[in-house]
Amino acid sequence: MDLKIIHDIVRFYLNKEQGGWFAPEELDDLLDRAQWWFYSEQYDIYARTQKITDALSVFSTPFSYTSTANGVVSLPVDPKINPCYEHLLSIHCQYYDNINQKTRYRAIKIINEDELAGRLDAQILAPTLQHPVGVVTTVEGESAKLGTIQLYPEAEITGKGFYLRRPLKPKFVYTMTGREITYNDNTSVQMEWNETSMNKIIIKALQIAGVNITDQMIIEYTELKNAQNI
Repeated sequence: MDLKIIHDIVRFYLNKEQGGWFAPEELDDLLDRAQWWFYSEQYDIYARTQKITDALSVFSTPFSYTSTANGVVSLPVDPKINPCYEHLLSIHCQYYDNINQKTRYRAIKIINEDELAGRLDAQILAPTLQHPVGVVTTVEGESAKLGTIQLYPEAEITGKGFYLRRPLKPKFVYTMTGREITYNDNTSVQMEWNETSMNKIIIKALQIAGVNITDQMIIEYTELKNAQNI
């Protein structure tokens, strides 16, 4: 759904209920707050159904890594950086099996801090280069925050993984002549959700603004605009 259509829907119901003028920047901020609410809600139940997985799949981001000599893997969490790390989905290590002459891949188990001491001291389950474990933290880097995965054993490890990135903040780019707004779709930052999810985000944005609205009202408005070819 194009950002102009989204703005038109939100502005229509805001004007209907509250009147007044809402700048594009205000609508962008409102939509961004709403999409963060929806993102958090969906993440809490991620992978329970295909429908929910599909809603967030656009944000699934692969990454490759070679940790530091101390086993640290860093991912960007500065909102100015895209793709910006938000939640770790999976991570695995890879190593060369000299006996079978092939590269092996092992999933890395992410554990809580309170489990760490027990694993490090375990006789059988102590982490090794072939079966490492990890702890996820967030630390301050030199120029930005970093999502950090501390791997154990604390050694250089190579592998790949997936994380959910943050949704891009919408940006309605336009020029204004007098009171007339000319929308630039080529340079605007579009919202990335599928249409079903987008309807829920629009509803939440309007609810945040104090407007009561239903999914059916959004569908009816969109159908009307499509019929008018607007």
